[in-house]
Amino acid sequence: MTETKEAMQNTIKNLQAKSEYINKLEDKGSKALVLQLGSHTIKLGFANEKAPFTMRPFIAYKKSKTAQNVKTSVEPNNK
Repeated sequence: MTETKEAMQNTIKNLQAKSEYINKLEDKGSKALVLQLGSHTIKLGFANEKAPFTMRPFIAYKKSKTAQNVKTSVEPNNK
């Protein structure tokens, strides 16, 4: 009877230690930023969040005025 009681107490102590360890990991996870770069969406958020923020991967840029006026023709070399 005492062996089973000791085994139960050890099990409880182990579970408490694991619970404390998990709580420490959660505290560390609140500072870790996670990025998942997928082909259709980008997901980002903190490690301890249940649902990350998702967005579509678009690239936008503004054309400069000088790029529109560039000539692409090549003049012949007359020497």
